[in-house]
Amino acid sequence: MKDGKSTPELKRWYRKLNRLFFNGELPDNVVVRWDASEPDVACTEKRDKDDPTAYVIGFNRKKNPTKSLLLSAMLHEMVHCATEFKDEHGPAFDKWHKRLVRRGAFKKGAVIPDVTLF
Repeated sequence: MKDGKSTPELKRWYRKLNRLFFNGELPDNVVVRWDASEPDVACTEKRDKDDPTAYVIGFNRKKNPTKSLLLSAMLHEMVHCATEFKDEHGPAFDKWHKRLVRRGAFKKGAVIPDVTLF
């Protein structure tokens, strides 16, 4: 994944989710964008090995056809940023997932009216 600029719509969602469910504690310099070369739903990568806050989150547009899927994937990738890739999908990741559940991220209407994120 190359350096670049965020897709404005995706960056707005990132900032909203950061504010709502991460208490605004995730870095704002994260690049969040559509990435046609991404084979999976989404992926987070470091863009600067010396900067612990420098991430790029790329989303495959075809594999995120709805806002619900996109925002669920975004929350997942944001947890990678929150844990600084300390354990991929291990205990630190699980702890953040439980924190997001407690903070209401997956309640109907928490982000989009009448929509539940999974």
